[in-house]
Amino acid sequence: MPISLRSVLPILLTALLLPVLACLPPSQKFEQLSQFDKTLQAYHNMIKYGQTEEASRFISPKIRANFYPIVEKLIRDQSVSDYFIRRVTMAEEHDKATVVVARDIYNNNTYVVKRETITQEWEKREGGWQLVGGGF
Repeated sequence: MPISLRSVLPILLTALLLPVLACLPPSQKFEQLSQFDKTLQAYHNMIKYGQTEEASRFISPKIRANFYPIVEKLIRDQSVSDYFIRRVTMAEEHDKATVVVARDIYNNNTYVVKRETITQEWEKREGGWQLVGGGF
């Protein structure tokens, strides 16, 4: 029986982020990791299911105007069939993170799946984590 990547994704994210968070007090480490993991999961699931309005909550207001045309084009004739968090690098201050995401894009017209890799820049702001740069 194959193991679903979705079932091991939280474990992979934990393994990637724990060394970075090792110098925080235990309760703060868990909170940082948990909040960022939930944000990544929520955002990428919203993109996958075409929930662009909901996903825009995670986009910095400075780049939100760029978000809509790019994502609307992405989901018009295509769909994100799956995504994989490849790498997370968090700053020492634990307020910035660089995330490498691979996602499978299914073209509804040609019936072809293409894998693309994007790099995202996230920052912890007053309201939570926000995507501030890189790919949507």
